[in-house]
Amino acid sequence: MRLTLSFLTLITVAAHAATIVKPDLPEWSDADRKEVNTGKLVPGWSLLGTDPAEKPGPGPTDAEPPTASEVSGESSMRREVPDRFLEAYFGAKPQSYLVDPQGLLEPRVAKDREGFLRDHADDSKIDL
Repeated sequence: MRLTLSFLTLITVAAHAATIVKPDLPEWSDADRKEVNTGKLVPGWSLLGTDPAEKPGPGPTDAEPPTASEVSGESSMRREVPDRFLEAYFGAKPQSYLVDPQGLLEPRVAKDREGFLRDHADDSKIDL
């Protein structure tokens, strides 16, 4: 009885869904196409709630091309760590592999992650 009722409900819903009239899709006029091609009309601006006359920030065509140093990966900010700091950074084995200075992790989660990191450090051929 329950299966029959479910089946009848499904048939009724399917029949009702088939009778729903869906609206036709909008069509572009030639004038609209010309405005889109010239940039006067931007499709979707009305959905975003902004004025189509206002241009957004620099687009892909307005951007400056990358310089040779940016492409090669060279950076003017790149500096080596001075020798006087090497001992402080690398002189002793860390007491903890997990760095959470703000204490954002719950104690149980922090303990689990610390154990995970310690196990991997112990398995590593390189002394971390």
